[in-house]
Amino acid sequence: MSIIKKLASDTAIYGIPSIVGRLLNFLLIFLYTKFNASVFAAHTEFYAYASFFLVILPLGMETSFFNFLRKGNDIKTTFSTAFATLLGSAIVFAFIGVLFRQNVADFMNYPTHADYVVWFIFIIFCDVLTMIPFALLRHQKKAKKFALIRSIGIFINIVLNVIYFLIIPKMGVEHIPYLYNVEMGIGYAFIINLISSAAMVLMLLPDVLNHWKTVDKKLWKDMIRYGMPLVLVGLAGIVNETFDRVVLDKLLVSDNPKFEIGVYGAFYKLSIIITIFIQAFRYAAEPFFFERAKEKDAPEVYALVMKYFIWVCLSAGLLTLFYIDEIAAFAVKDESYYTHPDGIKIVAPLILANIFLGIIYNLSIWYKVKEKNNLGAIISVIGAAITVVGLIVFVPKFGFLAAAYVTLITYFIMMLLSYFVGQRHFPIPYEVGKVFLLFFVAFLCYWINNNLLSDASILTYILKGLLFAVFTVLGFFAIKQGKNLNLPSITRK
Repeated sequence: MSIIKKLASDTAIYGIPSIVGRLLNFLLIFLYTKFNASVFAAHTEFYAYASFFLVILPLGMETSFFNFLRKGNDIKTTFSTAFATLLGSAIVFAFIGVLFRQNVADFMNYPTHADYVVWFIFIIFCDVLTMIPFALLRHQKKAKKFALIRSIGIFINIVLNVIYFLIIPKMGVEHIPYLYNVEMGIGYAFIINLISSAAMVLMLLPDVLNHWKTVDKKLWKDMIRYGMPLVLVGLAGIVNETFDRVVLDKLLVSDNPKFEIGVYGAFYKLSIIITIFIQAFRYAAEPFFFERAKEKDAPEVYALVMKYFIWVCLSAGLLTLFYIDEIAAFAVKDESYYTHPDGIKIVAPLILANIFLGIIYNLSIWYKVKEKNNLGAIISVIGAAITVVGLIVFVPKFGFLAAAYVTLITYFIMMLLSYFVGQRHFPIPYEVGKVFLLFFVAFLCYWINNNLLSDASILTYILKGLLFAVFTVLGFFAIKQGKNLNLPSITRK
């Protein structure tokens, strides 16, 4: 099986739970946006804050785990050292968080919902504990087991959401002792998330026990030294990705900032199709990249992967944007969301921004393999600084639409920095001209769709489909030409 087919196969398997999970988040907009935007704002803000801790608490151990296994360290010792580190950081976080839950609720302007804070503390606690066991499954090429466990967690999430937000409300029941209280509202979304996360911890427990050995202090120091710059990389990345939703409450010049945050969060989720693929690709690609780094053909392989990655992302992005009005009409039900003129306008720049983010992830292999994580951290910090300054300067003047364009500009600059710095330290023969051509044709198709295919007739829908098919097929044959490879994939003995 060729390299691309093997990586695509793994991405597809990992992508099953990622696609279902992300689509769940997308489809749940249908349920959650029955609440008004001011209520939905809590969902947007709490998950934005949670993303910061899901970068800080792992201490870079996930990538460090792959790196030190690549160096030949004992798998059980490496696993135990990494898992014990995350267990310790999660326990300390949970203790401090619960102790100061009311202070956190007051800071977030939800003084009557300290319970939200507690639920999210334990959601984060559970999610942190699953990271190294899931990394172990990825290293062992157990993609099907990985997908099964995640899928079960997602199934629990779906069933409980349907029960609490669809079935019970239709029954007209306002209170069921110990099970349901209509006043809880969107809070049930957080409780359900906690239940599904805890279920995955329990399912992964046998893997933890089977690979538990001892914590190696010297290895721990080496892993921390390798991983800490990646915390800065991840933290800066989260600033770029979610800081807008954290600070909109403070920066928006509005009589009802919670309403605007809710609108922004709802339409933000419509750009989800790109992040679905990027997340699935990341699960498959990270162990693949580290494993392939030992081979002489690694640069050519990385360049080949990049071409196909960009082609898939652009195809997915165009498909979303061609039918964005129909997707929005299906997902966002409360008419009040559409009263804001900028809601749907944020989708296009955010999709392009996420494509750039995926490219950055591909490019980042140079500093992880060469153990120059400090340079990756510097690039990420530059991006974070641009994000913070851009939000402070432009959001008060132009509203949350500015936040979407700040994200786009930030990722574009980071992409350029990562490419040029990376080529100095780890040259990779990326076919820049071909990539640029793909982007140009994609933009041309997007312009044709917006300016020539804007009505809602059946003929227009057919022409949109043909235009998408033409881009996808021509793009595929374009990247097949030139520097293509068909090398044997790495298989574990």
